[in-house]
Amino acid sequence: MATTAWTEAKSEDIPSGDVQVPSGTSVLSRIRENILTVCYIIGVYAIVWSVLRLDYYNLNWIEIRPYT
Repeated sequence: MATTAWTEAKSEDIPSGDVQVPSGTSVLSRIRENILTVCYIIGVYAIVWSVLRLDYYNLNWIEIRPYT
């Protein structure tokens, strides 16, 4: 998703050696990339936190117990 501005841009829009998105979409695509990155980080953090919480409150499902 983050590379849509690059794939939509034609080769004549971007001079060779100049790393830039087209001027019309640069701000919006940067905002969209930042929002997607923040959502991804929050999602990964929430998954890790919930797994650690389950591990803390309910140790039986992850603990390996010998058969007695």
